[in-house]
Amino acid sequence: MPQDVVFPEVEGLFLRHVANPKDSRKTVVIADHDLFQRLASSVEQIAELSRCELALTISEAAEAAADAGAPTGDSTETAKKPSDGLTYDQLKDALKAKGIEFAANAKKADLAALLDAAPADAGDGTEGAADTGAANA
Repeated sequence: MPQDVVFPEVEGLFLRHVANPKDSRKTVVIADHDLFQRLASSVEQIAELSRCELALTISEAAEAAADAGAPTGDSTETAKKPSDGLTYDQLKDALKAKGIEFAANAKKADLAALLDAAPADAGDGTEGAADTGAANA
């Protein structure tokens, strides 16, 4: 961004002007898909008001930072998620094993969110596993 910005949707997400090489980048954990959508909406509105085509770049660097032991600015990353370290195909296999349905063209982040939200006992043939899949289809 060509100015300092703060995004209250994500704790600690305050970015300085793009010319500031240190503080114009931040590693944070976005807790869920709804929060990500709210953040994306805020970024889009600020970008439109600032007349910026590319306002913010988001990458999936949390896994690499966690593996390297780097701080991420959010203490929630310390809890291991079922999707941590899984490839796209492994996520699909894990969801199928739990009986959770997903769109054929679903993105890796969406698959990970589905797996992380699934009950721990899903996949044992219980009714809960079927309900989870129907709700997330």
